[in-house]
Amino acid sequence: MANSQKKASVLGTGRWTGQVAIKIQKMQKNNPPRNYRKGTFVLLLLVVFLAITFLLDYIRISGYETLPVRPEEAIDLRVNELYYQLANGEEAVDWGQLEGGLEYIRNEYDCADFRLVNLIRILYEAGDRMPDSYRKQTQEVLFDFRYWWDEPGENSMCYWSENHQILFASAEYLIGQKYPDRVFSNSGLTGSQHVEKARKRILDWLEMRWNYGFTEFYSGTYYVEDIAALINLIDFAGTQILIQVTNCGDNLFIIYEQAVTLLLKARIRSTTAALQERIGGERYHGGQHE
Repeated sequence: MANSQKKASVLGTGRWTGQVAIKIQKMQKNNPPRNYRKGTFVLLLLVVFLAITFLLDYIRISGYETLPVRPEEAIDLRVNELYYQLANGEEAVDWGQLEGGLEYIRNEYDCADFRLVNLIRILYEAGDRMPDSYRKQTQEVLFDFRYWWDEPGENSMCYWSENHQILFASAEYLIGQKYPDRVFSNSGLTGSQHVEKARKRILDWLEMRWNYGFTEFYSGTYYVEDIAALINLIDFAGTQILIQVTNCGDNLFIIYEQAVTLLLKARIRSTTAALQERIGGERYHGGQHE
């Protein structure tokens, strides 16, 4: 009898415990733990914060002016052709071929620094032959140009990549050297001050190439631009820059590599920064490709 009562008591206790457990489960289901509720609240706040941030940022940037990267209509760029004619001794040249290049540089479209290379060569090698009207236009464009991103103004030009760094620095140095006492209208600096400003960037760039090599290594696209900037410095810059450039022993190898790439249209090793439109010798030309 006692065992039966004891067994019944145990069974009763078991049923009661089970009922309590079921009730607790229902309570937990209907009333999630405090940590769960807290986490859900934090997540909701985060979503609201992100939504408000996105909306405010969208309102802020919607008023920004979009600067054109390229001209809407192709510009007839013929500075290279003019330089070729001058370099080959042609007497009767059309100086109007400067106009497209000057317009491109004046508007500071992206890659305007590419257009400065042969314009600089024309100034140094044939500036005395340039008609006064075109000399004045050229000087106005060059004095009002933004040679580095620490100068006043806004544009869509890329300054930071390896080839643009040396192109802008080379151009600033040589144009400043050409007009040492002239105050440049955009920067407020004299030509001599531009020379000193660009000198440091040139030497830093050469030191980085010597110590670390090229980030745009074996690039059939950008070695052309590196070589152009360096050759202008070799031909026209002062002794200090000339020594540093010629001491950068990789330069001769760069020229060899580039000659093989362009003349034979062959890649002799892996490359980086090779744009499709430049493979096979094509080159971007004022809204079109050449």
